[in-house]
Amino acid sequence: MVITVSPLSGAANAVDPDIADALRHAPPPGDFTSALLFPRFEPFPAKKPEDEDDSNKTEKFQLQSKLLHLRIPKLFFKDTSSRRIFRWIAEQSVALDPQHQGVAFVFEVDDKVLDQPVSVSHQDVPLDEAIRYVTESLDLRFDAERGSVMIRPRK
Repeated sequence: MVITVSPLSGAANAVDPDIADALRHAPPPGDFTSALLFPRFEPFPAKKPEDEDDSNKTEKFQLQSKLLHLRIPKLFFKDTSSRRIFRWIAEQSVALDPQHQGVAFVFEVDDKVLDQPVSVSHQDVPLDEAIRYVTESLDLRFDAERGSVMIRPRK
């Protein structure tokens, strides 16, 4: 047990060590009792589930917009690992994006698949088409989710 003294009332309280640790990271003085009862107190109310859905929809919309509107002037690779091509596409997306954020890739495939050589040759293609050319050549698919391009096996 740890004994704490309330800065507001001066009262001494016996507190569990885990709660005492949480209190050390609690917000500045306020309602001492709420800090004890809610050690993970946040000064602003937590987001409602529908707010998170709106946030996810916004991220997905922004990502889909980038995939459709960012155009790669020249996509040419011969017998190059798909891992290297995806890295190059990600770098191009950052360079072409006005906010310089680009797109992130998340791979849910075996490393062996990403090491397979791919040959592609296209000019002035939207980002989503460039990704589609590479994924289809490897019998994969891609989805825009949670602000990232998810690369998955075709099912």
